[in-house]
Amino acid sequence: MVVGNGSSIHFWDDLWLGNSSLSARFNRLYHLDSVPNGSIVSKVDNGNWNFSWTRDNAGGRSQQQLSDLLELLGTSNLSDKIDSWSCNIAKDGSFTVKEARERIDRNHLPSFQVDTIVFLIVGTYPLDIDSIVCPVCNNGVETHDHLFFDCNVARDVWHC
Repeated sequence: MVVGNGSSIHFWDDLWLGNSSLSARFNRLYHLDSVPNGSIVSKVDNGNWNFSWTRDNAGGRSQQQLSDLLELLGTSNLSDKIDSWSCNIAKDGSFTVKEARERIDRNHLPSFQVDTIVFLIVGTYPLDIDSIVCPVCNNGVETHDHLFFDCNVARDVWHC
């Protein structure tokens, strides 16, 4: 998440500062917060971090967590922009289904050395066809059944 004005990002539970939620990293403070589901901006008052605790901080580990949290938060700034999402798949930080699909294809699907065969449904338009011989194996009439069940070359390519 990219923090803008902090109004739509949950302070404790959303991943906005580091690789884990603040509730996981500062569990004692999370349980002391009287508004644990509040947004980032709800924790800011006049530009300063301001928390509302259910009881006074007794020191010890809670005090150390508060110190660590405030040090971490010191690097954060709110702006007038709206909160947004960023994606590390695309170079510009945007997310598209196409880019995600292409990345999955590149990284997880097997690569064949044989050209992919594309099938088109033509309908009732007349076509001039030079040959009805299967262009994949040059052995038999090109039909659906031949290509998917009888053509050894195509069967080797499509076999999973």
